[in-house]
Amino acid sequence: MIKEENTRITVTITKEIHKRLIEEAEYEDRSVSNLVLKIIKEHYKIREEE
Repeated sequence: MIKEENTRITVTITKEIHKRLIEEAEYEDRSVSNLVLKIIKEHYKIREEE
């Protein structure tokens, strides 16, 4: 179950992008979903609330 302030999305990406995401996620020892969230937050310059 996800938190009330969060939402899930579904996206369609190429197999090549997926492969690259998997490789980078493994290198960073994180899930692909977590990596994508990190990329989106960096793009929009969003920081975690402390």
